[in-house]
Amino acid sequence: MTTINTTSTTTTAITAPARVERTQLLARIATGLACGSNIVAIIAPAGSGKTTVLDQLLDARRARGDIVLSLPAPHTCATGGLWPTLLAAIHAASLPPGMSSGLMSVLRDAVQGPGGPGPTRPLDPPAPVWVCVDDAHAWSGVGACRHLAGLLSLAQPLLRVAIGARHTPHGLISTSLLNGSAHEYRSADLAFDRDEARALLAIENIDLVEADLGTLLARTDGWAAGLRLAALAMGHRSDRSTFVRNFAGTDRTVADYLVTEVLSSLPQDDIELLLDVSSAERINLDLARALTGRSDVGERLEGLVASNALVRPVRDEPAWYELHPLLRSYLRAESQRRDENRHRRHQVNTIDWFETMGDLRGAIRHAVAAADWSRAESLTAASCLRIAATDGPEAMRDLLRSLPAWLQARPAIAGAAALTAVLDENLAAAELDLAILDAATDDPTRRAAYQAVALLASARTRPLGPDEVAGALAALETEAGRDPDLVLLGRSLASMALAMLGDLDAAATTARSIARISRARGLDFLLFRTLGAKCAVATFRSDVGAVRAHASEAIDLAERRGWYRSSRLAQFHGELALAEWQSGDDATAAHHARVALEMADPDADPLSAAAARCIFDLTVGAAEGGLDLGTVADVQAFNDLWPSLPPAAVAAFACFELMVTLRCHEVDLAGSVVRRAEEVIPGAPDVDVFKAMRHVYQGHGAAAQEDLDRVRGGAFLTSRSAVVASAISAQLADETDRPARSHETLLEAVRLAEQDHLMRCLLDAAPSVRNLLLRGRGRFGRHEGFVAEILTFASTRPYPDGGTGLVLTSKELAVLRDLPSMLSLREIADAHVVSVNTVKTHVRSVYRKLGVATRREAVVMARQTGLL
Repeated sequence: MTTINTTSTTTTAITAPARVERTQLLARIATGLACGSNIVAIIAPAGSGKTTVLDQLLDARRARGDIVLSLPAPHTCATGGLWPTLLAAIHAASLPPGMSSGLMSVLRDAVQGPGGPGPTRPLDPPAPVWVCVDDAHAWSGVGACRHLAGLLSLAQPLLRVAIGARHTPHGLISTSLLNGSAHEYRSADLAFDRDEARALLAIENIDLVEADLGTLLARTDGWAAGLRLAALAMGHRSDRSTFVRNFAGTDRTVADYLVTEVLSSLPQDDIELLLDVSSAERINLDLARALTGRSDVGERLEGLVASNALVRPVRDEPAWYELHPLLRSYLRAESQRRDENRHRRHQVNTIDWFETMGDLRGAIRHAVAAADWSRAESLTAASCLRIAATDGPEAMRDLLRSLPAWLQARPAIAGAAALTAVLDENLAAAELDLAILDAATDDPTRRAAYQAVALLASARTRPLGPDEVAGALAALETEAGRDPDLVLLGRSLASMALAMLGDLDAAATTARSIARISRARGLDFLLFRTLGAKCAVATFRSDVGAVRAHASEAIDLAERRGWYRSSRLAQFHGELALAEWQSGDDATAAHHARVALEMADPDADPLSAAAARCIFDLTVGAAEGGLDLGTVADVQAFNDLWPSLPPAAVAAFACFELMVTLRCHEVDLAGSVVRRAEEVIPGAPDVDVFKAMRHVYQGHGAAAQEDLDRVRGGAFLTSRSAVVASAISAQLADETDRPARSHETLLEAVRLAEQDHLMRCLLDAAPSVRNLLLRGRGRFGRHEGFVAEILTFASTRPYPDGGTGLVLTSKELAVLRDLPSMLSLREIADAHVVSVNTVKTHVRSVYRKLGVATRREAVVMARQTGLL
């Protein structure tokens, strides 16, 4: 049997440094005391800082006037159990004679009394008494256990007990934990956070950059001894970043400490077990049995956990165990030093086990840790797409970064990196990796398939032609028998490419099929990407219900998998903001619009970023303060990207922009929207509807009717345009005294709007729709409920000007009211106590919103619309 020398050749002494105040932990302990805890148990491995925390706790209690009795460590005491040390602590405390004798009597009755642990006389000290028992795990023997149990039974607000131990002492506080009279603080509670670690390093005048500090915390797991040892060693290093990256249990001082304070107290069988399982970064019972050949491995692991030997269950995965990073790195080195062949077998068995279990990431990580580069290359090439499609490109990218540079340049790894970059929408990186692949591979079919994937991934950043999409799909089909995962990815990307082409039926069919396969195979990230295509199709079709369903599923999936900060979510939040805004839920729409704007990444997805800015300005911005010159610029910037959108999407966004700009009476901006739509989707009947919409808001009914006459019998690109056309027809018929025709077309508009819950589209299609709905109540048949919903929403957002549809800010309105006077702009500025340039800005904004060019025209238009 291999033995490990548990006698350190070098005694590692950690001199007591200036203390780092454990403020947050002490605050939690104070909260527990306030909630009725009378026993404070700090149970953690060696080097976790138990004694320091106890000292700080008791110092705080002394400062409050409490009496503290600190028992010396067992190995320094005379024999006779707990009572002699307790008696010595009372004498050392220099208590008043009467209190000293009374306290001794009460404690003696509890600790040594034959009739049970209960006191025989009342305890009435002038201040609360604390008894501190550090290293309680070292008390052994029946007598000591009985004495400790008697002491714990006395715990009350006037006599509290603080215990420090490496493991729960003799199971004595279990009942107290259950009834709430004891609180236990374990290694996770004692782990140093970032601020505490920085303070500990500062004692040695060490200041690390944030990245290095994070690496050190990960390597030490916040363990006080590990941080302290690293700080001592770093004091002599000039390149501290390199030291942190390489810091491990093999460091001499760390190894000495682990041997002396952790391993020396363990049976040799347990040390052998730890050496065997150290080849795996985490283990379950099946893997542990495979590595050790032991049937009692579960019992031994639980024993190591109970004794706090730096072995613990994995958080949220109780079936798995992990060794402290420093202990594992020490044991791996020791295993290799003791028996190279045995160590190698354990590494191979570990890689095989993870691959057999389907944990491909785990298999690659262990291959890298074992420097088995042949295995790492084959595993990465074979499973990269499966890993990225399941866990996201970030997971695969981390694995790729762990490979040496020479291996990353190999064709198989370059192909894996290219596919990862494609899924991550980093097309520039994908092109670089594909260039390596092109130069090294002699497989033209494979190369064409990779190029096809990259082409389809670019659909949201540049317009693709139908022939390009068809050619890419044909190139992918040649790989169907060799690499089905690659074909699946390509088809997922094709669903978005088809949507951007405007072939919404084919896009929806393809996306539906890929989503079904992704769910069945657990390919979460591929499902997430495919939901983007499904959501885009629903948005282009103005299907509010489908947008809500697909976007919500994608956001929930991202939250569950930890992708909630992904820039890809900007698309979902933006489309969900539009859907909720269309349905009249302004608060929810504003939330999603803000999130979309925050998450948008103009470099990765300029289209989604521009759309997010436009949606935010026209929903949140317009509601909070009207539209300004910045909004005009943002809208025009987004509209410049319209050629990359399918015609239905252009029509949907144009209709949305017109609803807001016309309601805010941004006549010039509305005109630019109409002109841009005419350029991008010429000949579409929707454009004539948009022209009619602008004319009817300007009060030009005859021109609006001419616009509508041109689209009779035309097939609209979106249902929004159909709703708007019918609503405008209703207003025009009402203005020409045709009530029957007016109600007939209004009923048709209501019917169309209800199908996709286009509530706002109907309400803002024309200025008088609200009044027409009010007058027609009771005559909408089965649509009465929907009409009532619209009117309820309309009543909560009255027009600021009383119903004209012209929206000016309060400052613009104040300046407008001064325009009919003979005051100059300078005099108006003086009256409002602002600069003349500010007044000029407000005047220009008023002119733009009223669609006029002079002061006189502004006054006339304002009087006509009721603003003056």
